[in-house]
Amino acid sequence: MIKPPKSTGIRILLDKNSIKNETDGAIWLHLAIQRVDYNRKNKVKPIVKVNDLIVPTFEEEVYARTYFAKDSVKSLKGGPSKLVRNYVQELDLVHKEGWMNEYVWTHYRQKSWGLSEGLKLKEYNDGARKK
Repeated sequence: MIKPPKSTGIRILLDKNSIKNETDGAIWLHLAIQRVDYNRKNKVKPIVKVNDLIVPTFEEEVYARTYFAKDSVKSLKGGPSKLVRNYVQELDLVHKEGWMNEYVWTHYRQKSWGLSEGLKLKEYNDGARKK
């Protein structure tokens, strides 16, 4: 008999209001899986904060959104909602233009991330992406 693996204690929660169909659910689940994958590959123990939510590190969030963008754009043929389709396409563009670090810092920053050394935030926020 094969025993199931020991639970990591990590639960993935998806906001039902952000899921309009099965494809949406699969795409958002893929983002969560990328975060778990980062922690596994880098042997990072997630930091659990208020209400049992895991606060991602900056590196984890950049990794997850980068691979999410690269992989999810291929899934758009499955019929995601317009909102999800637009988000994935925009995130893929951010990735291809090399602004993922600045994007993540601007939109998902956590207090625990510290300083923004090396980021081109002024250029990003002044519209360098808006060609």
